[in-house]
Amino acid sequence: MASYGKTREMAVSEPRAEKKPAKVLEEIRLKRGIDGGITATHHYSSFAHEPKAHELADRAALHAHLDEHMGLGGKSNSETDKEDE
Repeated sequence: MASYGKTREMAVSEPRAEKKPAKVLEEIRLKRGIDGGITATHHYSSFAHEPKAHELADRAALHAHLDEHMGLGGKSNSETDKEDE
């Protein structure tokens, strides 16, 4: 009889959430802000991951951000994507 309770509990519990596909940066879109800043929006290869916007104050910040995410700063794209989560 104890096994019946466990079986019933397993059947009633919520289904497991499916694992999301890998978060791979596909493109970065740039948009000039009204205040002179720049918005860099990350778009990923899977729709399971929402785009993520980064507000940057000036061109120096933009260049540093692009260097970091384009792999020019010594990190791979997969490492920089982990930091975004």
